Amino acid sequence: MRSPGMTPLMLALECHMHYKNRREIAKILIDHGASLTARDSTDKTPLMFAIQSGDVALVEYLMERAGVEGARRLVTMTTKHGMNCMHFAAQLRKKLGEEKRRLLRKLILAGGDPSHRNNEGDSAKDWDRINVEAVLADLRTA
Repeated sequence: MRSPGMTPLMLALECHMHYKNRREIAKILIDHGASLTARDSTDKTPLMFAIQSGDVALVEYLMERAGVEGARRLVTMTTKHGMNCMHFAAQLRKKLGEEKRRLLRKLILAGGDPSHRNNEGDSAKDWDRINVEAVLADLRTA
């Protein structure tokens, strides 16, 4: 559902969710000044829209474009409902197994907090305990 304040980049990430050219569209918009830190009226960022698409390569691309510090800032931003990028990743139902764990790992390594609680008191770990704990265990042994 579209919310007021969506930027062209956010619209492209949402509207082109089922197309393979999302990365090319994002690249063109970013090359022409689209902000990765912009927020819509609910405070969602382009990275959150990319996570909702389930396209891990696209998420990695946006984080790469943001740089290390920029990616750290992006993964810790929260919406008006207190949700961070980890919440959006934990909500993905279509992405199972290794692909979802790859996404969660990328977010955690960038500074995402799976224990962060939203305004309802829920964490990403609460929503997807199996995958989050598997990634955390893997990171502890690495």
